[in-house]
Amino acid sequence: MMLGECNKLIKQEQLFDYNIYDEHEFRPNEICVRKLKHAYIVFVISERCEPMESTLEECMTEPEALESLIYRLREHNRLFHK
Repeated sequence: MMLGECNKLIKQEQLFDYNIYDEHEFRPNEICVRKLKHAYIVFVISERCEPMESTLEECMTEPEALESLIYRLREHNRLFHK
């Protein structure tokens, strides 16, 4: 999955509470993707606006990281925003 496809799915499925590549300051209960030198990290932000270590997932490619983000956003939406 590429970034354009990811953004399209987010819009179509009305997913929210996300932060891709630090586009803004952390907000409570967001799911984030951050690019590092040789990997991508997907993680959840706590209600205190801190990354939750137990949710860290290291992905080697951008498509893998974006797929993880979409999966987590769908679950977040299903569980918390019915």
